[in-house]
Amino acid sequence: MLQDEHIWGTNKLKIEQYEDNLSKSGFMWNLNNEDNITKNPLGIIPHQDTYPSFQMPNQYGVVIYLNTPEECRGGTLLYSYCGRMMIDESIMNKWEHIDNFDMMRFAIDSSLGLNVEFRLNMWWNRCVIYPSNILHCPEMERGWFRDYDRIAQVLFL
Repeated sequence: MLQDEHIWGTNKLKIEQYEDNLSKSGFMWNLNNEDNITKNPLGIIPHQDTYPSFQMPNQYGVVIYLNTPEECRGGTLLYSYCGRMMIDESIMNKWEHIDNFDMMRFAIDSSLGLNVEFRLNMWWNRCVIYPSNILHCPEMERGWFRDYDRIAQVLFL
């Protein structure tokens, strides 16, 4: 699937880099809940895992949702900024001064430059794979993860 040109276009899989990253991967996960998303709203700003000016040794981001079906809310959002899903520099500095979750959500949702291109819904045990140089962020809202954590296994290949 990672070599299917119909899905990825010219973003060819580099087999050696993929195998090296996979062999070094440990078990990593993201835990998010009401408390940490309200204290750190920077987590909902669209970002890339690698940029031309800051190259990480990976080609793909992978998220596996681990919440039970009853706990699944949101997912992963893929964005464009000014019409491009891959940008040269991080845009986080545009909003890093905002420390209130509700204001951050409003700033992102009302931004003329940002547009949600794809919504990858959270389903138990679903694996989502996307190029690591694509703008993305977890989809989270207040109240969704108050009684339990949003749990996702994360890999970089």
